[in-house]
Amino acid sequence: MDYLPLRGFLKCPLCDRMLTGSESKGKMGKYYYYYHCTAVCLVRFNAADTNNKFIDQLNDVILKPGILEVYKTFVTQDFKNQTKYQNAERRKLMSQLDALNIRMQNARIQKVDGTLDDDDFNLIKVDTNTKIEKLERELGKISNRNKEIDSLLEYGLNKLSGLGSRYVEGTVKERREILSSIFPENIVFDGEVYRTPRVNAVAILIYQKTSNLTSKKKWYKSVFF
Repeated sequence: MDYLPLRGFLKCPLCDRMLTGSESKGKMGKYYYYYHCTAVCLVRFNAADTNNKFIDQLNDVILKPGILEVYKTFVTQDFKNQTKYQNAERRKLMSQLDALNIRMQNARIQKVDGTLDDDDFNLIKVDTNTKIEKLERELGKISNRNKEIDSLLEYGLNKLSGLGSRYVEGTVKERREILSSIFPENIVFDGEVYRTPRVNAVAILIYQKTSNLTSKKKWYKSVFF
């Protein structure tokens, strides 16, 4: 079991050095774990308490009701805005399909009127159907791209939900991946509150406390800045 999962992520609140971690054997033979500074400031925090407070603050950040769908809609729309050329390509393909269908209709009319013989009609039919099938495949590829962004978003947002429990139940590697992805810079812990100069922008955008406005402001000041 890793008793010091935050080692390598915590900075001393007094001297700005990285905190290290170590164990200490008590009088009854039980081991206790601590995060501590190597400088003369003698900062020292009980690891169990420090870990629990971090989990509490992580759990305090939850997805707002309905935010999954709202955020999914937002990203999908942004994706469409960034791929306007794709929409233009789709319109172009649809226009070409319409033209081919009109060509086929005219060929049928000419055959019925007797102005187009069977051989010429069959040539037009084969050529037109071949081009239609090609255009439909191209349209299918565009449609699949839109489906891909939906499935990727669904997967990614589901991974983000319940982040606190994922951290608690995760392996050492998984915990450190969560820490690295959310907190690109080191965290300062003063014994009560965690602070960091910068948090992953996506985390700020997606996650938000659901308590009152005052506590939200406190959270952002203490953790995100």
